[in-house]
Amino acid sequence: MSTSTAVIEPVLKHKDLFIVGQWLQAEGGQRFETENPYTGRSWASIADAGMGDVALAVKVARAALEGLWGQMP
Repeated sequence: MSTSTAVIEPVLKHKDLFIVGQWLQAEGGQRFETENPYTGRSWASIADAGMGDVALAVKVARAALEGLWGQMP
């Protein structure tokens, strides 16, 4: 008796950048796909952050650390 394991492929997921407490698309609108290492098929489309996106994330993080968040024990 043989058994087989069916692989269920999920729907392609779209992941954006989480900056300033919200999900944002990359500044340039660029995306890239990641592969499921088991199947080799694409499973997610990820926002490709550019320099402007990184600069915004760093600016917001610094502001948070200089505010109440940075004063927490």
